[in-house]
Amino acid sequence: MNSPTVARPLPRVGGVRWAYFLYFAVENLGVLLFYFKALPHFRQTAAKPSLYEPRDDVWWWSLLVIVLVQVGYWGCFRLQSAMPKVSSAFLGHLLLFFARLVFLLPSAYYTFTFLYYRVSDRVPVQRRLMLFPLLFSLFCYMLQVQRIGNSMMTPEKDDRRTQGAAQDVADCGFN
Repeated sequence: MNSPTVARPLPRVGGVRWAYFLYFAVENLGVLLFYFKALPHFRQTAAKPSLYEPRDDVWWWSLLVIVLVQVGYWGCFRLQSAMPKVSSAFLGHLLLFFARLVFLLPSAYYTFTFLYYRVSDRVPVQRRLMLFPLLFSLFCYMLQVQRIGNSMMTPEKDDRRTQGAAQDVADCGFN
């Protein structure tokens, strides 16, 4: 007997993967913008904290960084199944190291300017409030890079090498 089959559309893995990479590129653009703008500002503040003056353009690029990173992060978060399927413990460890390093500068900047030198009394309130969403955005980016690094260190369930090793153990009677 022939039973009628219902045609089901296949998931568009390629399209989802492209969307994932696009969201991740947007997220990376936001982080690069942050480092491009914040690093010179941090160096200037670290050289002479007593001469710290808030810059006018900080509000706009901070807002742009927050929007780019948040849009990219939550887009990638929704599409976790489209993460790259690369298995490399070394690259995974490098990504985990990079993730920690990315968050080091913003947390050092916060500690240096607001806790150590107490520059906060010269920073307007709206800019101080902008710092927390900015730090949260960079924290989200760090989580995303960590997630990719962890997925690289975890072997696929259908990996032939692990299946072969499992079969060798089963043949030896160690189950």
